[in-house]
Amino acid sequence: MADDDDTELERECRNQLGGVRAQGSGSPCCYPCCDEARLVFIGRRGWHVDAVIDAAEWAHGLWRRGQRVLIRCQAGLNRSGLVTALVLLLDGWDPADAIEEIRTRRSPWALCNQQFADWLLDEAPSALAARQQHLAA
Repeated sequence: MADDDDTELERECRNQLGGVRAQGSGSPCCYPCCDEARLVFIGRRGWHVDAVIDAAEWAHGLWRRGQRVLIRCQAGLNRSGLVTALVLLLDGWDPADAIEEIRTRRSPWALCNQQFADWLLDEAPSALAARQQHLAA
């Protein structure tokens, strides 16, 4: 069932999936399709950790299979930086090194949202480890 505020891409993706609306864990919406997935992970009450990790795992899987992956957000600094950093952490990077690499390659202003940077440094490794343990069980 289409929502009035769905974009044309969201309606097209849902049609390709036979009307199924894929839900990210705790996220408002996630519409995967052939070459693109759009994910809303920042809502009125903050950001959804599970949805961010879902996006990072999806991107990491494609990247590890040799595909090119573009992770972007409106400004290209914080939300995309958060997901990109998680992709690097999933690949074995240290959080501080991942943040520095993103700031070196993208902009010194990347991950200027201190909440995101602090979460990457302090909580992301344990969140990813817990997620991996849950998936392995």
